[in-house]
Amino acid sequence: MAIKIIFLSVFAMNLCAFMAITFLALYLRDVAMLPGWQIASVLTIIWVIGRILPLFGGVLADRNSFGSCIVFGMLCRAVAYLGFALTESFRCLLFCSALAGLGIAIYNPAVGKAFATLPETIRRRRFTELNLVGCAGTTIGPAIGALLWHMGPRILFLVASATLGLLAVWISQERGLWERPKEKPLIAANFRCLVQDQQLLRFLACMILFFLLFVQLHYSFPLMCAKHSFPETRVAILFTIYGVVGLVSLILLRGVMIKVPPLRLVRFGVDLVALSMVMVPLSRSYAWMLACVALYSIGESFALPAADIHVAQIAKPQAEGTYFGAFEIAMGLGGTLGYFVGSWLMGGRYADTVPWLVFAGLAVVLRVCLTRLGNPADSGTAIARR
Repeated sequence: MAIKIIFLSVFAMNLCAFMAITFLALYLRDVAMLPGWQIASVLTIIWVIGRILPLFGGVLADRNSFGSCIVFGMLCRAVAYLGFALTESFRCLLFCSALAGLGIAIYNPAVGKAFATLPETIRRRRFTELNLVGCAGTTIGPAIGALLWHMGPRILFLVASATLGLLAVWISQERGLWERPKEKPLIAANFRCLVQDQQLLRFLACMILFFLLFVQLHYSFPLMCAKHSFPETRVAILFTIYGVVGLVSLILLRGVMIKVPPLRLVRFGVDLVALSMVMVPLSRSYAWMLACVALYSIGESFALPAADIHVAQIAKPQAEGTYFGAFEIAMGLGGTLGYFVGSWLMGGRYADTVPWLVFAGLAVVLRVCLTRLGNPADSGTAIARR
């Protein structure tokens, strides 16, 4: 029952994030009437806090019940969305953006902790289902957000706030989520495990490069569509295809995720991402761009759930939250680098070709690095350690 409740919370968090945050910049410009630098400040604070503090959130999940962290993270986001709806003050909006970032920084490692402590026999299946549920939320969220936006911009954020707030209150009644660890691990001991685990650190270094490529979907692909003079409606369809293909891929790949070692799946996903990047400059047609995005989405569907499973398998007992917090930081570092690299490459003279060859080359480098990691995280190791 507890796992099903977490699934519901993950769906709601992704649904509300892609329902509200997707339209936040437009809301700040057209409703709050903020200048560009203030809009950028609000959005940056959400990203920075959400990607720097997960290590803190992971430590909280290790020392307390992961249920309390899940509920607290959801409440932080609910209050943030409510604040966005009720205030137009720049200082208050900054505070709300900090709350939104803090909510996800505490929530994500707690969810990782909850699934990493599951028995090995069901852990892979549950992680695959977790990504499936999250993908469903991200696919549906923008459509619901667009509908609510036309009903009234403030209504959009009020609905997101009410959804998460009421769900958090309901989840707080589930006692199975509130079990505290019998022995609270020392913070210093968990950090020592983290910095001394060369297997994890090498994998996180690889994932920084992966997330550099990951954010190009939200930056370089739309810019490429703009260079080809595709209308905005086609860009929206592009993201819809990305979400639908990812959702279908996760449904079809559930059996594969359970049987194949996770690092092998990450490598294969990177291969597909590299291929999609190479394909982009080969044609200027919209159908070709959709095919590239679809292939990219399939590669991501292999890599992301498998990466979660791999981190869960190598995490030390009572330090799972800390490990997933470090994984979230790697995502933040890679995403930040990705936006800067994408901006630099797409602003160049040969933006139709050079960026995509560079991205494909980085994917090949990543593939080589992942190959050098070997394949240590098979199920026997995880069972023996636990």
